[in-house]
Amino acid sequence: MIEQYGWSDAQQLAFEPHAHAGHLPGRIILQQRLELLVATDVGMLTSRLSGRLRHEAREAGHPTAGDWVALSVKPGAGTATIHAVLPRRTAFVRRAADSVQTLQVIAANIDVVFVVTSMNADLNPRRLERFLAAAWQSGARPVVVMTKADLAEQPEEQAAEIATLAAGCPVLVVSVRQGLGLDSLMAHLSPGETCALIGSSGVGKSTLVNALLGEERMATQEIREADARGRHTGERMN
Repeated sequence: MIEQYGWSDAQQLAFEPHAHAGHLPGRIILQQRLELLVATDVGMLTSRLSGRLRHEAREAGHPTAGDWVALSVKPGAGTATIHAVLPRRTAFVRRAADSVQTLQVIAANIDVVFVVTSMNADLNPRRLERFLAAAWQSGARPVVVMTKADLAEQPEEQAAEIATLAAGCPVLVVSVRQGLGLDSLMAHLSPGETCALIGSSGVGKSTLVNALLGEERMATQEIREADARGRHTGERMN
């Protein structure tokens, strides 16, 4: 089961000391306040940090979505205790809400990041540059995805302009409504890889997720005509 979440020979090698301790590998797929949902070979487990790891996390940072962890399972309860976090390959970080100096990891082990912007009136090159900078700094492969091409009069010209800012990373023109560019989008994903989408509210991230999954998994909202922006909509993915 965990192979579909990206488990590889490299993770297996890093996990060997924890396997000798009798622990089970898993990947965090949902982060909540006190509990973490972890995908394992025995199913999805609701998990909490061990006391030692909770103490260490005050300095090193808490486990987050995308982390590979070592855990022990409570038989018959569907719950587990996380004892260790495997080394991260990539990480998205931001400043903690209560500090200007402390950095907080918000997603780990991402392979590809789709930096999403729309081709309507909300297209903002400076803001796109900031998202791209975060993507490059994470260590993941960035791909610029320009959505809502059906709303643009000259989408290819707009894409060419954005390409000059994109530091050589791919720039894709997409319209989910017209089915344009989705094959090119999928070509940037390989089996076992993890993808993240970043971008402003209203650029079509939820619509893209639904298109990639082939089902309505994320809630979407219409764009406000007055300013071409959407309202943020979030829904956890199981």
